[in-house]
Amino acid sequence: MVMLFGFTVFSFSFAHVLLLGYVQKHRGVMTVMQGMMVAMTVGMIGGIFVGTWVALNLDDLFLATFISMGLAIVLGVITGIPIHLFAVMDGVVSGAMGGMMGAMLGVMIMPEHGNVTLQLLLLLLVSSYSLVIYALDQALGIHRKLLHHPVFLVIIYCLYFIIGFII
Repeated sequence: MVMLFGFTVFSFSFAHVLLLGYVQKHRGVMTVMQGMMVAMTVGMIGGIFVGTWVALNLDDLFLATFISMGLAIVLGVITGIPIHLFAVMDGVVSGAMGGMMGAMLGVMIMPEHGNVTLQLLLLLLVSSYSLVIYALDQALGIHRKLLHHPVFLVIIYCLYFIIGFII
């Protein structure tokens, strides 16, 4: 295994659960376009991360591509279902594209650089999800304290990932 399995699964799952919980909580007041953006972000960024992770652990590009596409499509569909059919379609398309790109990236990376690549992609994923939540808060008129500002959250996530990388 390229990266600590437990750390990766926990971080990836935790970020998704937080974003999906946010979408579920605010689905009644979100517009279709906002829902499409969330589903597209989850499908694309999640697909790139999953595709890279799968490809680093498999030697077969064909198999890694279709596994990562399938997982990313599922992520996009799960995110889009509470909102609208357009959001589901956007999640499917961006999930397929993100899964393909992630698998290609994972095959091109040298194995000794796999951990660093996955750490950076996980940081990109969590940062993107934080920005999505912040943008939706702004669009929905929800004002939060400084602790919920994306810059502060990205700094906390960076420290978290540095600790995870050391472990």
